Amino acid sequence: MKREVSDHVSPITFVPKPLETQDDKTAMSTSSRQFDAGSTWVVAAVWGMLLAVLLVMGLATWLAQPQPTPSPPVSTATPNLTPTSLPVNQPPKQTARSNAPPITLTYPTHTWELRPRASYQISGRVISRQSYTSDWMADISPLDLAIGWGELSSDYLDFFIRWQQRDRFLYYTWSGDLPITPDHLNSHVANTHIIPASDSLRQALSQLSPNDHIYLEGLLVDIAKHEPGQPIPQSLLTSLVRTDIGDGSCEILYVQRLIAAGREYR
Repeated sequence: MKREVSDHVSPITFVPKPLETQDDKTAMSTSSRQFDAGSTWVVAAVWGMLLAVLLVMGLATWLAQPQPTPSPPVSTATPNLTPTSLPVNQPPKQTARSNAPPITLTYPTHTWELRPRASYQISGRVISRQSYTSDWMADISPLDLAIGWGELSSDYLDFFIRWQQRDRFLYYTWSGDLPITPDHLNSHVANTHIIPASDSLRQALSQLSPNDHIYLEGLLVDIAKHEPGQPIPQSLLTSLVRTDIGDGSCEILYVQRLIAAGREYR
């Protein structure tokens, strides 16, 4: 950059310096203090801005890092059972056993004859349970279990369905908003008369509750109760299909194996 130089020189004029008065000193002191206070405010503002920048940079760095993904809620539709060959989303497995010998259970006043019809495996959810203590078959079958599989292995459909067990029957009603068809509902639940094959099984089965996920293995059997002086025994046939309704539609299961809550019983 060029600077303009002038040949004209102004005469130098000497102006005498006035004497400082006390007021002048006071004014200078006050001005100095104001300058110091202003400087302090500026420094504090700068530090505050610097701190804010550092906080923003730290937050941006933290957000840029991958965050842990929260675990999804546990679904009752896929419980963790002791491994079996039958998942809860599959229908029961059944194999004919027409030539199997009968099973005889002897009591002081009568005898039970159980005639096997098929081997049977079922995994599912206990939808409802009902104990019996005084009907004609309560001594060998103290419990009925309504067991659901597939969509009914989850309890979300219970919002639409009302379940009730009594007199060895399972009753259910549903709302008009049921997300599956009535036929599908009927074919994915079994009201099962339970006959424990051992005392340990009887004890374990008696402790089951609704919404427990279980695996049962045993025999579907026809039963007959022989009593002295009764020429014709009381009898009941097991269902062999999952789509029937009404009288005779219940499975009668001689339970030889139970898996519940990760424990196995025989």
